[in-house]
Amino acid sequence: FVNKMIWWTCLYALLVAEMALITLVCIPFLPSRVKHILLKVVNLIFSIPTLKITFLIVAAIIAFVAVDNYHDSVRIRAEKVQMKGMITHEKEMKMNMNMFHSQRSFYLAGITDFLLLVLYGMNRLLNEVVTLQNKLKEAKCC
Repeated sequence: FVNKMIWWTCLYALLVAEMALITLVCIPFLPSRVKHILLKVVNLIFSIPTLKITFLIVAAIIAFVAVDNYHDSVRIRAEKVQMKGMITHEKEMKMNMNMFHSQRSFYLAGITDFLLLVLYGMNRLLNEVVTLQNKLKEAKCC
């Protein structure tokens, strides 16, 4: 139980960090110097091979956890339908609680994985913009 609690706390912290980073990069009135620093941090994650592999492993683990939680919620739903009418109120409440936890965990893991993909896509897009800006500066100089 404690290991799951630590795992979900770490996942939630990652989700909050991703949301904060994406929000800060997208805010139009943030000073460009601060945005530049944030974009360097994001670019650093994807430019160092070890960090890129770590990123991919974390994304794969989170995707596996999301699928596992989805499977748990389907299993609980099937048990509930199978035991319809022969279930006590206490057992039904416990099954509803387990269903809620499985669905919540699925959504948390799914959103976290989605935001990881958004960060990856944002990094690729910004690298392309920087490359095009450099080409434009070179064309203006010549």
